[in-house]
Amino acid sequence: MKHPINVEGYASFDELVDDMIRNDYVRIFLEELSDDMKRQGDNDFSDGKTTLAGRLGNASNYLSSAARNMERGRNPGSMKEVTGRVGIMQYDCVARVVGEFAERITEKGLDLWGEDRYRAESLVDAAENLNYAHDELMAAWEICEKYMQPNH
Repeated sequence: MKHPINVEGYASFDELVDDMIRNDYVRIFLEELSDDMKRQGDNDFSDGKTTLAGRLGNASNYLSSAARNMERGRNPGSMKEVTGRVGIMQYDCVARVVGEFAERITEKGLDLWGEDRYRAESLVDAAENLNYAHDELMAAWEICEKYMQPNH
């Protein structure tokens, strides 16, 4: 499978994250990305790539936890197409998107801390799981990087 390094329709990962947050699609995006990482991990496990499969499985679990953390107060929309484009990117690029979400969600949680503690805590918890997913995706990238061809 070819893994691109950008998301068609977006000039940068920052623009993608802005669009996700502006459109309140974060939770559904995280659920879809979690499903995609799990599916890839299951395939890698079937191919005997157990270490990679474990990392992707862990990332999937953390992404799913982050989605559950953010579920409160969200109105999900359909992001399946964009999520599919992100899910097939190189794992280091997926990690960068997830890391951007973690930063933004942490900021939003801290901004809400005084006015809506419950929502703020859910955002901070989501960001923590996103950071764990980021780390697992970077570990998956370290496994795969040597097999990737330049200029995908």
